[in-house]
Amino acid sequence: MGIFYFNPKDERLFPPKRIKQMGWTINFANPHSVFFAVIIILVLLILSQYIR
Repeated sequence: MGIFYFNPKDERLFPPKRIKQMGWTINFANPHSVFFAVIIILVLLILSQYIR
């Protein structure tokens, strides 16, 4: 349906979106990019606890 980018042949962590002005997306077929996304989410959650 075009919501998630999943391409095992693409080695890029963050490939550009179809409309390049909209930025990048995560390649969910690459385990390194999924790990990086989880780390970013954890850092944001930890920072949100310190801001309160």
